Amino acid sequence: MTQPVFFTDTRGFSYPVSRIAMIQANRFSRRPKPRPDNWSGFLVRLIDGDPVRVAEHELETIFTSTPVHMIPAAAETYMLSCDLDDPPETEALIWRTPVIAWAWTCDGIEPVTPDGLNDGHREAFLPILMPNGIVTSPGDRVRRDVGEWFRDIHRTAVAKRTEARS
Repeated sequence: MTQPVFFTDTRGFSYPVSRIAMIQANRFSRRPKPRPDNWSGFLVRLIDGDPVRVAEHELETIFTSTPVHMIPAAAETYMLSCDLDDPPETEALIWRTPVIAWAWTCDGIEPVTPDGLNDGHREAFLPILMPNGIVTSPGDRVRRDVGEWFRDIHRTAVAKRTEARS
């Protein structure tokens, strides 16, 4: 249902998270002598038995970007987007991408669109138009409707342009 999430090993090769069979629980390092091939990190066993070395920062991708459970979204739920620095002149030009499911991840509940988890964006959380017309944005206030959200982004864009000219 979502696009595959990939992680990268210490050699630079990428693997889909779905191929992970086991992650070694404790951190380890190999240090007989200081050499360029010394490394520290975690051992990941893939489902075909191959071991790969993974740096600690890659575990965040593995643990936080992988859905644990999926819940179907209500019909008429959309993710809204447009160029926030230069929003369109009319509401009709706002992109509405259907939310087809909600994914329970280590980061919380995230929308799933045909382009994947959070519409394929790794870090941006776009506003959601709910079936009752309310627009919600993580870390932001709830708006009564798309018109209110649209006016707010226009106001913010104009204020940024005015500030940049000063």
